[in-house]
Amino acid sequence: MCLGTFRYFLFITALLFNPYYLKAQDYSTRSKKAIKLYEEANQKMHIYDYVKAIEILGQSVKEDNNFTEAWLLMADAYDVSDNREKVVECCRNALRSGADKYPVTYFFLSQALYKTGKYEDALSNANIFLEKNQVTSSQRKIINKIITDSNFALITIQHPVPFIPVNLGDNINTKYDEYWPSLSADEEMMAFTRLIPKNENSPNVYKNRQEDLFYSMYKDNSWQKSISFGPPLNTMDNEGAQFLTSDGKTMFFTACNRSDGLGKCDIYISEKLGNGWSVPVNLGEPVNSGYSEKQPSLSSDGKSLYFSSNRPGGKGNYDIWVSVLDENGKWTNPVNLGDSINTPEDEQSPFIHPDNQTLYFSSNGWPGMGGHDLYFSRRLGITGWSKPVNLGYPINTFADEVGIVVNARGDHAYFSSNRIPEKGRDIFEFDLYPEARPLLVSYLKGKVFNAENRTPLDAKFELIDLKSSQLVNQAIASKYTGEFLVCIPTDKDYDLNVSKRVFYFIPKILRYLELTTNRNHISWISRFSQ
Repeated sequence: MCLGTFRYFLFITALLFNPYYLKAQDYSTRSKKAIKLYEEANQKMHIYDYVKAIEILGQSVKEDNNFTEAWLLMADAYDVSDNREKVVECCRNALRSGADKYPVTYFFLSQALYKTGKYEDALSNANIFLEKNQVTSSQRKIINKIITDSNFALITIQHPVPFIPVNLGDNINTKYDEYWPSLSADEEMMAFTRLIPKNENSPNVYKNRQEDLFYSMYKDNSWQKSISFGPPLNTMDNEGAQFLTSDGKTMFFTACNRSDGLGKCDIYISEKLGNGWSVPVNLGEPVNSGYSEKQPSLSSDGKSLYFSSNRPGGKGNYDIWVSVLDENGKWTNPVNLGDSINTPEDEQSPFIHPDNQTLYFSSNGWPGMGGHDLYFSRRLGITGWSKPVNLGYPINTFADEVGIVVNARGDHAYFSSNRIPEKGRDIFEFDLYPEARPLLVSYLKGKVFNAENRTPLDAKFELIDLKSSQLVNQAIASKYTGEFLVCIPTDKDYDLNVSKRVFYFIPKILRYLELTTNRNHISWISRFSQ
């Protein structure tokens, strides 16, 4: 799945207390009916019908309220259903009924408390678990991180950052999960991922879901009703974690389980063709591999592609990598961003701001509030990055915060969160506080067309820094509309060179190059050539 895995499975309880491993006399109950119901619920767990399993386990504990194993299996079912409050409740009931003989219960309870923001209780139960001295190496690693993060969270809560999140509303968000927003530089188009059921009536929650690409246009001061991109972008498998280029004309996205895929998930590219989109093309090697590559983000100059991957050579599970476009227009072997960004855990959803200096991403490896938190890092030199900074509380919470994007101006951000459980994962917007903002960037938006008949021209344009004479950006206007849009740093003067082969530009064409920016302190010189 493009979304990735955000939870540590408690499913070990189904193994510890599976009827195939425990004999009847090993259960904490002597009620045959309670045991029968428990074993029936366990079978439902194995076919991913967690809703039914919870219902049956509820009947089991009614037969015997002190049935420890039933409470623990119910905690497991609630955990895979992302209802952490119920996990806490079930674990406490299990401990009340005798689960102290299973020290791992304190481990599960500590995790659930941490993931619901009850940091002091999480610390207490983590320490109890360690005192039981029945800890595996993997459990010790997890519990030590809970202790570190809970202490970090308690301090961070005392120093909140300015944050007023606004839900994007029903035109974007639905009863399903929406996440990974991406934005054109003029903020007129938003693309995002939605997790939808293949069959509304299927009890198999996890195998019944697929990710599709949707978009919305900003008009009349509001986001319009979202629309599916449809085929050929969307299929019956997973498409998501997309990135829109500044002009909204090109999309990089993640697709999984495709016949032309190199690994589980690959990165694809599609171009806007009039009112539709081209058939997606797999970027191929070396960007894609036999592993998973996902969540692409392209630098504003189009030369660096950042993405998340679990390919060999990384620092942890999923790392952030970058591939550079060479002089022949080929992507080079990806380079791991190293210890300054990546940890032994997961780093995902990279977003390189149009300033090409500020990287935003999500991680559950750096000290945080719980789940995945949002961070930013500044470029140091050509390849280095500063130590990531947690965006702070209450932007980050015990819930999962993923997929942040920041507008070209750098003052407004969009991200997704499941902080309101009953609404699922929604997309929010907020004003980004100054310390976390990128460098100020503007955009140059234009349209090139024939001066005589006003037909659009797919002219090539280049932006050159007048002071350094270096090429800042280059692209080709759409052959369908003649439009182009490019992000550029502010407070500089630029030479705009527009060219079109096999076309004679007469002087009056200049009046038909329409240019706009969102900042009035950018100047340029226009020059046309054949």
